[in-house]
Amino acid sequence: MKKPLVFQADLSADVHTELRKYPELALDCEMMGLNPWRDRLCVVQIAAEGGPLALVQIDEQKGAPLLKDLLEDRTITKIFHFARLDGLFLLLRLGINLQGVYCTKLASRLGRTYTDRHGLKELVREFTGNTMDKSFQTSDWGRAQLSDDQIQYAWSIYSSCGDASTRFSSESSDENWPRSSLIFCQRDESWIGSALTTSLSTDGEL
Repeated sequence: MKKPLVFQADLSADVHTELRKYPELALDCEMMGLNPWRDRLCVVQIAAEGGPLALVQIDEQKGAPLLKDLLEDRTITKIFHFARLDGLFLLLRLGINLQGVYCTKLASRLGRTYTDRHGLKELVREFTGNTMDKSFQTSDWGRAQLSDDQIQYAWSIYSSCGDASTRFSSESSDENWPRSSLIFCQRDESWIGSALTTSLSTDGEL
């Protein structure tokens, strides 16, 4: 495991340049709650296979122009789990118009029609046999200095999303629906906002 890089407010110029070299990035966001109109976006975790793992501690007042440039590039696929929630936080808290998204939760709904359990913990258990510890999901991500345990948790989320994406790519090829059909771009706010309330009320498992 490479040592995670922790940044204040935004990516550094060199890491931004490095991440732009990769065709796929895995991302996750940590917030103070699940209401993007009320709760603060605290940390954005972003990583590339074989590349850097960056944790950006967000300052909503300063914004994050380099992070915004990266996430709005539709030529780079961004892998999320439950992209609608993270996407809405990025849009409302940082003004980032997220593009080129692959959502493992959406892929699970399409491909794992034999179950109604589509949380990341369940996907990791089924695909790898491992039990994912999500206890630090509810820790204080707004603290000034992240703990070693929080940084380790961020790494586990990255590797878990990457594993799930790889597995879905293999299965979707067998079912004749290409991975590219699950990568979508945001044309306006409606693709996130219109379904968010329903998603949170009917499927709270992240």
